[in-house]
Amino acid sequence: MVLGPRAPVYTDQDLNNGEAIAFAQQRGALPTYVHPIGEHSDPFADLSANPLPYELVLDGVLTPGVGLELVCQWTSPLGTSEVWYRFLNIGRAMPATSGTDMMANFYRAPAMGTARAYVPSGPAGSGFDDMVEQVSEGRGFLTTGPALLFEVADSVPGDVVEAGRQSWALQLTSVRPVERVEIIMNGAVVQTLDGFSGGGSVQYEGEIELPAGGWLAARAVGGDADWPTMAFFHFAHTAPVWIDHVGSTDPDTAKAAAIDLLAALDYSEAEFIEGYGGNVPAGLAARIARTREVLSAMVE
Repeated sequence: MVLGPRAPVYTDQDLNNGEAIAFAQQRGALPTYVHPIGEHSDPFADLSANPLPYELVLDGVLTPGVGLELVCQWTSPLGTSEVWYRFLNIGRAMPATSGTDMMANFYRAPAMGTARAYVPSGPAGSGFDDMVEQVSEGRGFLTTGPALLFEVADSVPGDVVEAGRQSWALQLTSVRPVERVEIIMNGAVVQTLDGFSGGGSVQYEGEIELPAGGWLAARAVGGDADWPTMAFFHFAHTAPVWIDHVGSTDPDTAKAAAIDLLAALDYSEAEFIEGYGGNVPAGLAARIARTREVLSAMVE
């Protein structure tokens, strides 16, 4: 564990999260940024008020397969979604994960599974490794309560669908009320549907015109988060269904996302410069420069 800038020790060692991520991936683990965004607001509207983890842009751009904890008991799924959408929009198929952060010796911690990921069941005898693989492949959905089963032209999250006019279907199941259901395409809400009072299931269906590239997903937002859920916010989000191929992009949304991520990179770099007293470690500085190069090429 290296504490990094503004820490009383280990501030002069040239170590960064990229090394820890490489170590984890070499051993078949899913390295993940946990508790990423604290508030519901879009972080890119005011990075100082709702900042990203300082190295997230570096690792999200440079290293495929880095996970992002979308649902968690202690942080905002709405704010985190905005960050996740930017990475998806530049073609990074970033796995979304969940984490209750339950501590058995802390009296007010929620139960395990207050935030959870659901993936399709594997063959008999499959276990944790199979689940991690499916999360890494972007399958299933994440939730603090509601269940979402989403299909686009018979394709499910993690699959690929053709561009053009396509039908979609969604099944929402929830014990508690759900305020609204939203269809998300390339990071934007393209359709808002009424929720329901809970205590059962409801079906939605429709059609949508898909562009040549990008992704489509569904989410359930809001409603009274009360017993039996222990979450502070009612939320569920499917993994994306990709258009044409996994990692495809729409040029305009990719450019806009790259501009936002560059702004976050600039913010992090300023924090590193101040935190390290102007002496940013060479390895970290090189990763910052490489990330800026990749994102700038997307803008140009």
